[in-house]
Amino acid sequence: MAASQEGHVEVVDKLLQHGATVDLQKEGGWSSLIAASQYGHVEVVDKLLQHGATVDLQTEDGWSSLMAASQEGHVEVVDKLLQHGATVDLEHSDGMTSLIIASLNGHVEVVEKLLQNGTTVDLITKKYNDTALFLACQNNDLTTASVLLRAGAYPNGCNNRGQTPLLQAVRHKNLAMVRELVQANANVNQMEQGGLSPLMMCCEQGDSEMTKLLLDSQANPNLQQSNTGYTALMFACNGGHLATVKVLMEHGADPLIRNLAGVTALSIASANEFPDVCNELNHWGQPDSTTDVEHPATSTAKDEVDEVVSRFRGQMLAETPYDHREQEEGVDGKKVPKGDYKRYLKIRAFGATLWRTGKRKVKASIETLYFNLN
Repeated sequence: MAASQEGHVEVVDKLLQHGATVDLQKEGGWSSLIAASQYGHVEVVDKLLQHGATVDLQTEDGWSSLMAASQEGHVEVVDKLLQHGATVDLEHSDGMTSLIIASLNGHVEVVEKLLQNGTTVDLITKKYNDTALFLACQNNDLTTASVLLRAGAYPNGCNNRGQTPLLQAVRHKNLAMVRELVQANANVNQMEQGGLSPLMMCCEQGDSEMTKLLLDSQANPNLQQSNTGYTALMFACNGGHLATVKVLMEHGADPLIRNLAGVTALSIASANEFPDVCNELNHWGQPDSTTDVEHPATSTAKDEVDEVVSRFRGQMLAETPYDHREQEEGVDGKKVPKGDYKRYLKIRAFGATLWRTGKRKVKASIETLYFNLN
């Protein structure tokens, strides 16, 4: 095996002529062919195959010669193994195939060679249900992703973490990749487990050009994140991304929507002291001033927060609790009385909103507000 690993083809030939066992497996199940494939020694691979090496022999955890060559990008070795009948979709113990491995490592020539030899493009890993396309997008590898899409890779494959190729492309701010996925009919409104859509993520990053691309591709600007109630507009306002806010408003974003804390996009922009964003929202029609925070042109940041806290306190006092579950842990280990957990959750959500908008001191007091309501 050492001679195969080092690429000493003459030594390998001599050993085989003198009766060396071609498929002898060492600790873990490694064979000479797997070792030679891993290190890209195509002449050694060829010699071993000529002497009857088993092309699909696997290690104890399912590693094969084709996988080893694919991981390292040794396209000549991959070609040689395929010519000798290597099973293109052979799986590792974790469900990884040679295509997934090559895509993960960005070896586009190997990816193309495997696709030419009939590999299944949408197989998934066992642990996370990742596809080759998802991993290429996760690695911000446009070239490999493009090859996979042209081969018919499914653009909406969702792994068990709720992540999709499009979300990965948006996360990397890769406009070209987003465009290719959209052209391949990627679902622009598919959310990850936390309820974040591609448009929300894009708006949080303040990418107005990508925002327009997604909206032109039928992204819904008024979807709300499940755990906060935030919309794409709220994410844009939270970061003060004026150009993105303009694009959203031009495509029908609703500034009157309230998140789980009862706060609108204008409130968020105001609390962060983004007067240009507030003025843009006012241009399209601001929410009722009696129920929303005034913007910084007419109110100090402290007054704005005090107004929101006062309004929210009144809302909580007036609300009749209706979630009758057992006591739960509250702030500082205190118990939330039975029947009031829904109210407590809303206060926590409101505190989280203030935290996101930079009002961290207010968050600390708002989380204890519940215990002073009665």
